[in-house]
Amino acid sequence: MEAKEDHPREGYVVFLPWAPGSRSESLQPFLVTGPGSAVRLFCPGDNPFQNESLKACHLHWCSLRGQWDAGKSLLLVSDIRILEDPASGRPS
Repeated sequence: MEAKEDHPREGYVVFLPWAPGSRSESLQPFLVTGPGSAVRLFCPGDNPFQNESLKACHLHWCSLRGQWDAGKSLLLVSDIRILEDPASGRPS
């Protein structure tokens, strides 16, 4: 596995369908940063089918840091914070 440090990112954390029709089919967390731009997320230590550490962030604007895992095409989250939603001006 090759992972590299990544700069901070911001966007909405949204659980979306992943691998429909396969044994891996589930709702997975993504960081949505714009139209058609989403990065799959994972917190090391979580069950990959439950993602308990990220559920509280669903539909919230967040800032996060992590390492990009090119082999799995996902961001390994090391820190995440819910921020004020820039679309509403209120905490998300």
